[in-house]
Amino acid sequence: MKWKASIKKFFLFVMIGVLLAPVTGRAQEEYSLSPDELIRVRKVEGDAWYREEKGEGWSEVYENMPILPGMSLLTDADSRVELEVSPFHFVRLGPGTEVVYRKFHKERVHLRLVDGTAFISRLRDSARVTAVIESADGNRVSLQGVGKIRVEAWEEGGLSLFVRRGKAILKSGGKKFLLTAGESAEANRRVKIYRQWAEDEFDRWAEKEDEEIEESWSESGENEDKVARGIYDLERHGEWVEVEGYGVVWRPLVVVRGWRPYTYGRWVFIAPAGWVWVSSEPWGWVTYHFGSWVEVRSIGWVWVPPRRFVRWYPARVRFIVREREVRWVPVRPREKVVIYRKREPHRGFVKIINKRVVYGRPVVVRKGKKVVVKDYVVIKKGKKGKVRVKEIKVRRKGRKGKKIKVRRIEIRRR
Repeated sequence: MKWKASIKKFFLFVMIGVLLAPVTGRAQEEYSLSPDELIRVRKVEGDAWYREEKGEGWSEVYENMPILPGMSLLTDADSRVELEVSPFHFVRLGPGTEVVYRKFHKERVHLRLVDGTAFISRLRDSARVTAVIESADGNRVSLQGVGKIRVEAWEEGGLSLFVRRGKAILKSGGKKFLLTAGESAEANRRVKIYRQWAEDEFDRWAEKEDEEIEESWSESGENEDKVARGIYDLERHGEWVEVEGYGVVWRPLVVVRGWRPYTYGRWVFIAPAGWVWVSSEPWGWVTYHFGSWVEVRSIGWVWVPPRRFVRWYPARVRFIVREREVRWVPVRPREKVVIYRKREPHRGFVKIINKRVVYGRPVVVRKGKKVVVKDYVVIKKGKKGKVRVKEIKVRRKGRKGKKIKVRRIEIRRR
């Protein structure tokens, strides 16, 4: 189904409902960002590392990770990373490259290229955000409209630039230089402009990535001003279908029996967002940070997109926190999202699957006015919108009748 026709039918209810608070009594906060403020790690080939703004050590970079202002990225000597700055706007990092996401200001992503090589491409004018590449000594480069450039920078200062397509602006020493396709420049105390460049394997890899994205988009439609990062990844890995009550939804074409969302991936703690779901599925960016997942009889799990991609969430789930474990369940279109922001390594994450009983993983079952969390606790609505859970002894499936005690928790309607 064409994306242009599909997007007009998208429907998402206003998110309301009961939010589960932690068993420990700590408050959870709703957290979201404008999608324009963050960068998506779209592809990683080899090993790459990131460091948070106030972090001391480096951690491994995964595909579909968000990069927030203040974070740094570093690629190994034989590695490459593709960053999605905005729909149709990419920054690709070559081997042995270090970059710092300095700030987001006035629809511009400021990236300091500490050392190494970056290939910047802008495939559409509709890209809402522009990447500005800076060197250690203050030189700045940015594309003007659709185009492609390659930038190299050195740790001691200075940079070189080649314009493959379109136009680029180089700012150096208080002066501005306009370069067109085929022109090169070197800014190191003074600026030299010439027409010479030798293409290498990194350039060819970046061009191939652009071609794949163009091909995916040409097959899916032309509604460029209403898309989010990663929408074009859906076309190769699923199909759009219409479901009564939800409108046009997306269904992944997976071959794993019993597949369900929020299963293939990992939780990564990134301040200030908290615990972020990082999917290992190639299409797992837009579907886990926007919209909702629902299970439809005879179809299976489908993703319900939002009407507009205006807020990004660390994960579209509800958390239930116990003493030594954290459980989660995908939110439905009517539910609100809260995040778990406590960085406590001793806690283990345990999945909750709607409408399915799994050993050690409770399931929510609705029965009239009561909400029963099977094999866990019984929740009953009280007066003035409050919900209380009684302290009871329950039998856990798979424990051979062994009784466990569930602590008292409160769930507040917001």
